[in-house]
Amino acid sequence: MSLAPYKRRGIVSVIGSWTDEHAELAEPLGREIALAGLSLMTGGGPTGVQKAAARGFTSVPKENRKGVSIAVLWGGMSSHSPIPGYPNEYVEMPVFLKVPRAKIGDHKIHSRNHGNEADVVIALPGSSETRDEIEQAVAYEHPTIIHDFWTGRFPTLWDWGDVADAIAYVKAVMRDREKRPEIHALKAANVNVGKTAADLRDEESRRCIEKGLDNERWVKEEEAREKARRDAQDGEEAGGKEAGLRKV
Repeated sequence: MSLAPYKRRGIVSVIGSWTDEHAELAEPLGREIALAGLSLMTGGGPTGVQKAAARGFTSVPKENRKGVSIAVLWGGMSSHSPIPGYPNEYVEMPVFLKVPRAKIGDHKIHSRNHGNEADVVIALPGSSETRDEIEQAVAYEHPTIIHDFWTGRFPTLWDWGDVADAIAYVKAVMRDREKRPEIHALKAANVNVGKTAADLRDEESRRCIEKGLDNERWVKEEEAREKARRDAQDGEEAGGKEAGLRKV
């Protein structure tokens, strides 16, 4: 299944917290992206903003939308995700990456943002991981709009508080893409050496082939991180329930 027809219409990447869904923001945002005729791109994980946004997107019946819910995933040595829980049930088109654990310039290749084909990036509240994703989106020169949670950290970026503001920004970017395609296409992956995002992805692919590297080590580390996130979330929920019992 090719991304080409969806890239022609437009793809919006939504990033944010791995643990908190921020459903009051992510779900209506997902729905509005669907109703705008665009596709949604997330990390496809089983928790947090990525799941809530995809849930909102797919709540719009397929006959009422032109886009799909896309997830960029690690595929390991095969065409399925080796990490439990990925992709979540709201993903309609998984895109599998296999990249080496290395760096080009200041860019960490093990970030799935290197496979980001989105036209616009919308950031919701999150942790240091979301901050890193925002920094990488800016490095790729993706048009990026941040929730006002991040305004102090990224004062030069457009920010939003209401979903309507975020969608207005998306539509403005898409209009600009139609008017100035040659400018829109210049998403620099490494502005210091003048490489485009396409150049960087090609270089990553060549390194994978030439060195025969896989991402098994990364997958094990990600599984450990995912387990730690879930354990921490379970601990917080258990603590909340215990506090509630003491009040009673």
